[in-house]
Amino acid sequence: MDKKPRQELSDKEVELLSFGLPQIFNHQNIGKTILVTALASTAIVGFWAVLSWIPPWINQLVGTAAVNERSIVAISLNIGGIISALLAGSMVIKFGRRASFCFCFLGALICCLGTFLTTNSYSNALIVWTFFIGFFAVMAFSLLFIYVPELFETKLRATAFGFCIQIGRLAAAAAAILGGQLISAFNGSYAMAAACVSLFYLVGIVASAFIKTPKEDLLHDNYHLLPQPLIETVVN
Repeated sequence: MDKKPRQELSDKEVELLSFGLPQIFNHQNIGKTILVTALASTAIVGFWAVLSWIPPWINQLVGTAAVNERSIVAISLNIGGIISALLAGSMVIKFGRRASFCFCFLGALICCLGTFLTTNSYSNALIVWTFFIGFFAVMAFSLLFIYVPELFETKLRATAFGFCIQIGRLAAAAAAILGGQLISAFNGSYAMAAACVSLFYLVGIVASAFIKTPKEDLLHDNYHLLPQPLIETVVN
């Protein structure tokens, strides 16, 4: 089937087929892009540059390979993450987007600092701490998958999310390098280094204050297949 010549396309069709990346930086979307980049970077840095230090830290606490101990902690952390993923949607509906993001980032910060600054040996307390770390840290990703599709038009949604996630990964890589330097600076203490890097959750807490409910017309466009009462619930 022959393609329609460009000169025969309507303005709407030309806009739809145009390259999406520059459009996420126009005056309508630049604020959203910066906001999502901050939220995504916080979630990814927390997960990959803080939680990734837990296994070697347990080795340090136990003084051995600690295979069993690390496995138990990993299970606890993942159970917390699964539960939070199941509850994230209900939280957004009941408490709103801003409160939900702030809650998960603040919870992650408190649990990370509590874990790394108060734990001196492997114990049941560590297992409980990591359960709640998993709960709050993973919830941030679930909230992103709920919130980002509401912010951008369908044609820009994947581009915007992909860009913000990649910036978040770069931030996590930089934070991991910084974490390695901090471990050396703290004489090999994984706990102190992880506690310092976990302060990055403050970025997400601040960014959460700028979260607004997307405009009603955009929500109606994104949720046009849903029943009207359910759309009104999402909007409110």
